[in-house]
Amino acid sequence: MSQTYRFDVVTAFSASSLNISAEDFKARNPNEFYSGGDLAWVMVSSGLVLLMVPGLGLFYSGISERCSAISMMWLSMMTTALIGVQWFLWGYTITFSGSGRIWGGANSVVFHSDLTIPWRNKPGTKIPQLSYAFYQGMFACFTAAVVSGAAIRKGRPLHFLVFIFLWSTFVYDPIARSSWNPVGWSNYWKGEISGVFDFAGGTVVHIVSATTSAVYSIFFKWRRTIFRLPRLQQVDKDSLNRPYKPHNIVNVVLGTAFLWIGWFGFNGGSALGANLRAVSACISTHVAACAGAVTGSLLEYIAASKRDVDAGKFSVVGFCNGAVAGLVAIAPAAGYVPYWSAPIFGIAGSFFVALFQDISEAYFDTNEIFVVHGVAGWVGIFVDCWTCSC
Repeated sequence: MSQTYRFDVVTAFSASSLNISAEDFKARNPNEFYSGGDLAWVMVSSGLVLLMVPGLGLFYSGISERCSAISMMWLSMMTTALIGVQWFLWGYTITFSGSGRIWGGANSVVFHSDLTIPWRNKPGTKIPQLSYAFYQGMFACFTAAVVSGAAIRKGRPLHFLVFIFLWSTFVYDPIARSSWNPVGWSNYWKGEISGVFDFAGGTVVHIVSATTSAVYSIFFKWRRTIFRLPRLQQVDKDSLNRPYKPHNIVNVVLGTAFLWIGWFGFNGGSALGANLRAVSACISTHVAACAGAVTGSLLEYIAASKRDVDAGKFSVVGFCNGAVAGLVAIAPAAGYVPYWSAPIFGIAGSFFVALFQDISEAYFDTNEIFVVHGVAGWVGIFVDCWTCSC
């Protein structure tokens, strides 16, 4: 069965699109112009995306050493709270205001402008800007929480919180603007509005957060090597190079379950309405995660057999890493590609994550953020382009 989707960028609001004047719109009850189902789905999806943050904390705390488990949970939640404040103050207006291609104006500082007017992204779907601001705020919080996994045992938490606050303002917000705002610079190609094929943040969320995590870890290693600073969480010289096993597999499984459930809001909610695109995105998300989990389990099984260690046993961590890799890979394409192609994303994402898994040890990325989110994100972008061109 063939499927055809129209690729759209967000269009500016015009009261004429509702067949009323701007004055009449402001005078009437705004609830008249919105579908309760669409609005409910966006709000539920926002909650599902927020659920992914404690999922990340559980996942990271489970695969890390025991001494870092509580800190990992706290830091991911604290990062979410901090970025939530930043998004409310000026993050949204930097990202989604209508002026400038790189940096937004100040008309929506602290949600000051009239956010009851529609925010239109797909034909036939209209939701108020306030709900869209809330939904995108969850994306900003989750992206920062991904980066927080790189900060454990790499300096003081306060230093990271200052860094992530500035990073969200000067890195994440402009990049999100370039991809998801209709006036963003990457939406223009040769003077035309073409749009970016990134449905739910393969580049904006995963590749950006993974690259930031890698740079943060590399800088930490360089800082220790060049300056030989004595106080870096009081760890001994070789502690970060020692291999260790995840201390709590149950936390890893619970974190994966939270991420899996939350990803339906992450991808399905990006349709901005209770529609067939949301259904297709959710199906693609689930199938890609299933394919990634099976692939990750098989690859770990084969690797264990070759090492003659735990031969004949499946790895729970391999299953979880594969599932997350599949979820990351399908993110940029969930609402664009036909769902029969979803297993390709899961298999390819999980395979390349396993292939590049060892490079994390080179720069102290103990939680393998760059590999799981960065490599799988790039795989998703490439397979997305290939699938859409077929």
